[in-house]
Amino acid sequence: MSGLFDQTYQPWTGTLQPRPFRFLAITWTGVINTWRRSPVALLICGGIAMLFSLPNAFIGMMMPALSDPAFVVSAALSSSMTWTFLLIMPVVGSGLIANDVKHNALLMYFSKSIHRTDYVLGKAMTAAVFLFLPLLLAPMLAAGLGLYSLGDLATTAYSCKLFLGLMACAPIAALPGIAVVMAFSSCTKRTFLAGTGWVVLYLVLESVSSILSAAAKLKWGYLLSISSNVFRVAKEILPAAPTQMKLDGMDEAMKQSLETPYSAWYSAGILAGVFIIGLSIVIWRIANAERRS
Repeated sequence: MSGLFDQTYQPWTGTLQPRPFRFLAITWTGVINTWRRSPVALLICGGIAMLFSLPNAFIGMMMPALSDPAFVVSAALSSSMTWTFLLIMPVVGSGLIANDVKHNALLMYFSKSIHRTDYVLGKAMTAAVFLFLPLLLAPMLAAGLGLYSLGDLATTAYSCKLFLGLMACAPIAALPGIAVVMAFSSCTKRTFLAGTGWVVLYLVLESVSSILSAAAKLKWGYLLSISSNVFRVAKEILPAAPTQMKLDGMDEAMKQSLETPYSAWYSAGILAGVFIIGLSIVIWRIANAERRS
């Protein structure tokens, strides 16, 4: 009987907004509920993620051979994405849909003229609110240091292109992971299982990719890694430095890591495919849960 009087979960009960803004109400409620549910975990995991990703912002200063801000910022974005996905994503994303399924709240949402698009978009925006600060802190710092190292070569136009390119890369890095963790969350009522499944999947893909690329010397191995694909796409989007990147100070292993027989479009296609598959699972599971309710 205690479950009948459990008031720790508070679904959205507000008034309806105009249709283009209804997802904002779901986003706001999701942010509040997520913060109330686990503020300590969010603060600790967020702090650790930002702390571990910060050293990559200084890679350009520690290794003068890497003078291209696009390379440095792409590497910092890839690293901060990994720590954000492993530490913050399970806390934020595991309960996005699982809690609503557990408490049979989907019928309440959709009985208030809320479309599934509003619901899914609101849940995705909830995750994005918590992810973008730790995701962008190290890359922004790397961009600033990279521009500083260029000196007079860092024109205003180039600086704007670099930061605008970084803003464009942020959703490319975050959305595939958000879609997958929402898919896990929609498949179970237990948030622990959703978070664990996401972490295990991410680590397995990164480990297999590393083994195939480093040990087996297979050029296509990096295509299995989400972080490597984000790095390739970001490096293609971000503007190249006004001067060519100096390769004389690099060893052979690092030179080979920058060379790939595949276009960045392969990585972009893989990231888009991951996003579409995750989103399709979410929509399918929501529709099934709605019918069962």
